[in-house]
Order: sequence, then structure tokens, then C-alpha cells
Amino acid sequence: MDYLVNEVGNTQEESEDLPVEVSRRLIEEEAQVINSGSEFMVIYDPEVTKPAQISTFASIASTTLKLGGTVYKVKSDRSKEEKFYIYGNFHWLKTPSYTLVDKMTIGFPSSSGLYLPTSGGKVKQHQHRYSQDQQGNGRWIDYAIKYSPSNWEPSAGVAGSYDIRAGEP
Repeated sequence: MDYLVNEVGNTQEESEDLPVEVSRRLIEEEAQVINSGSEFMVIYDPEVTKPAQISTFASIASTTLKLGGTVYKVKSDRSKEEKFYIYGNFHWLKTPSYTLVDKMTIGFPSSSGLYLPTSGGKVKQHQHRYSQDQQGNGRWIDYAIKYSPSNWEPSAGVAGSYDIRAGEP
């Protein structure tokens, strides 16, 4: 963990939140933090509907959800090109009232010049996982690790969706 803080540039909290496999990969790829941050999010997204029409409504208090993300510059596997590892996470601070599916998207403007490596029309070098630290002691249990995004757009971003385990955040 000291290496992630002193050499990579993570904060102590960021380094503690990383799964072991991710930490190893960052060290192997000589990662350097470019940008990072976390926020307690307030999400309010009412949809205007007509009477008797089915509607969706989202209201998440800042005491319920914490979003975080870090951008690392890593050793490139392509000559004359830079490579970045983007790590995003979210933590439910309270169990959500509806536990169906969560989705996280990491996007970037098409004008940025960033792109997702592909082969045969499929995104390569992608991973998303659904993990929980039920006891809050840093021992994460992986319930799903996927290597294909649930959705993606060229030069725009990538998403991962997660089926939430019943009764758990």
C-alpha cells in the first residue's frame, strides 16, 4: 500500500479501496495518478409524466451514495501512444430501497482523442466487477467479474452493469 501512495500517487483511502488484483496491475504497469476524486452524490431525476402513465423517479441523498474515480497513466503496449487506466467505483452507504441493477459509465468527449482498444468489434482491456465489503474491514468479496462492457460507444465511453444481490447494497 505504501507503494501505491508514495510512488503511484493514490491517497491512503484510494489505495485501501482498490482490489488486490487492480493494485498489482497498477504496480506492474508503472501507473501514475493523473487525476482522482470522490463525491457524495445527490441524484434527483424526476420524469414528467401524464396522469395514469407509468413513470420513473430517482432520488438519492448524499448520505446514501459515494462515487469515486481515478485516472492513471500506465506503460503503453503501443508505440508512440499513451495509455490510461480509468478506475471508477461507487459505494452504497445505505442499502438502496430497490436493488435491481446498478450501472456505472465512464465516458469522455469524442474530441479528447481517447479510444477504446477493440478487436473483431469487441472492446479489449476492459473489466468491471461487483464486489462487497460487508464487514467494512477491507476484505472484498467479488460476486461478478466481467470482461465485456454492458454497453460502449467508440471514442465516447464504456459501461458496466451489475445485478444487485437481494437484500444487499
